[in-house]
Amino acid sequence: MGFFSFGKDKKDKTEKPVLEKEEIKLNSRKYDRYILNGVIEDISKCGIRVKKDSREEIKKELVELNLEGKRFKGKVVQEKPDYFSIELFEPFTDLDFIEKNIKRLKTCKKEEEKTRIDFSTCSHNEKIRAIINLLAELEDENTTSEKLITYIRQIPELEEEILEVANSVEEKVAVEITSLNTAIARLGFIRIKQIVREILNKKISFMDESLSDFENYEAFSIFKTIFFKEVSPLFSFKDIKNEARSLISTETNILSFFTRQKYALKSYYKNPERVYSHYSRIVERVLFGTDMLEIGKKYFVDYLGFFKYIYDGYTLSHLYLNPQLNLKDIKITLSQRKLRFSYVFYLTMLATIAVLQRNRRAAFILLNRLSRLGMNTGKALEFVNNTVSSSNNALSNMGLRRSLKPLSIPSYSLNINKLFPENIYFSYLTDRLKLGGDTRRVVLRHEDRGFTGFVLGLILNAKSLSFHKESFCIIPCGNIFDEELNKNMFEGFDTVVFRDIDLLPNNLESDFYKIWENFEGKLIVTYSPYSYIDFKRESLYRVLNPYVVDIPSFFRNSNAYDFLKERLKDEMNEFFDDFPVDSSKFVEFKDEEYDCILYEVIKTSSLFQ
Repeated sequence: MGFFSFGKDKKDKTEKPVLEKEEIKLNSRKYDRYILNGVIEDISKCGIRVKKDSREEIKKELVELNLEGKRFKGKVVQEKPDYFSIELFEPFTDLDFIEKNIKRLKTCKKEEEKTRIDFSTCSHNEKIRAIINLLAELEDENTTSEKLITYIRQIPELEEEILEVANSVEEKVAVEITSLNTAIARLGFIRIKQIVREILNKKISFMDESLSDFENYEAFSIFKTIFFKEVSPLFSFKDIKNEARSLISTETNILSFFTRQKYALKSYYKNPERVYSHYSRIVERVLFGTDMLEIGKKYFVDYLGFFKYIYDGYTLSHLYLNPQLNLKDIKITLSQRKLRFSYVFYLTMLATIAVLQRNRRAAFILLNRLSRLGMNTGKALEFVNNTVSSSNNALSNMGLRRSLKPLSIPSYSLNINKLFPENIYFSYLTDRLKLGGDTRRVVLRHEDRGFTGFVLGLILNAKSLSFHKESFCIIPCGNIFDEELNKNMFEGFDTVVFRDIDLLPNNLESDFYKIWENFEGKLIVTYSPYSYIDFKRESLYRVLNPYVVDIPSFFRNSNAYDFLKERLKDEMNEFFDDFPVDSSKFVEFKDEEYDCILYEVIKTSSLFQ
């Protein structure tokens, strides 16, 4: 590369057009800047920043650059001790040069081949199928005794207990009852449905051998079911034919596919957080090349044929709880019903973790989220504790210990200013995230999708921003396979996050523009510069560019990386307390992606020994 003067710059007297004011724009740059390796520090379509060979001043106003045999003319617009910046007179369009020289974080090695599971060989398949069908029939006003008997007979221990109840002393039976038809005739249709519910709830708990070490599993099963039922109407979700409740009741059965192959996982899946955490999805990926969500869709939806209209919402709820979650190749289609279910079950997971584990962070987030449903803190706490009381009553009626304690207001808060490092990069990000008034859109540009999800989790839940008391949904653009998107899908949501908009299918781009223009709430959009959308998807880039704010760069701001590692170190030490990870490994990471750090550290857990 070389540069030299070729003349004086002429003043540009062209009058610039005044943009019509619609919203406050967050970004004044015309194009993205790409950080490169070598003498050129960064480059965009309109400018280049060049390292100085020495501390001498650049005395030239106009320069010419020679980049791999191509010459570019420009003027020096900024000079610092270590670099100078050049504004180009003609756009730089050599994307091959950028792709070849761009700086990237190190990525993970390719995953091992996925574990192949032949569902037809699993002995409990038909029983689970019967349980799901039976749960649905119990809520169907038009069900018949014949339908109930069909499914009850497929669950021998359930049939046995029903007959035992029908023959009990309290029922004053003179002749022994040996058939379900006679039992139903003796007890009555309403009574038999009540008995089936009680026994089924209890039996599901004992049947799930994959979670034999789970703490208070019966309370877990009952509380989440009751809470979900109570909160659903508040977010206008109708559980048609009990589909959602059936999924919730059987969701953990999928873990048996993992515990049968790795016995230590029985002790690992011991509480709600272990079931729902993104760390567990990585544990599963490391061990088996797949995870609970992916296997669940193949098993429940593709093999058994259940939950076709709800399971994608279940997957999305896990993403709301863990915005850094990598959904890999899971295909998702959207609907208003799926999105509403996803949010209701997200609240259910928060409540279950908060109550069963006394988790202060989950309690803080939950109580704030419930305020969006018309409750102040006192009412929200009363709502949760009424569910606790109902759950304890159900446990007592089943002959089990009343094990749940009421929730109290947590002495905990998420303050974004205390969470982020104190520097201008994070301060700028925080300032631009205060959406409202004339600014309802923000676009987060990042170097690492996983790290951005981690930051997004803080943004959505921090007290000092506006999102923690709002309803939201996250759309993983790289996973959706819809033919169209409609803003009516998002009714009831205050904020919609389009994660990885650079991965949005081309056929949905025009639909996204309509949502961008017409959605009345707030939009948060994320994208990676490594997709080069200002080169490859210029129309999309023109829409987003005025609202771009950078997630602090690992390459420009070293304490962004230190901040990430310290937070991960603390979280993982607490999460893997009984299967410790080697936290000293964190010092070895210099420029790896978020997912790469997680995979490598989790592999050191005693769980893998």
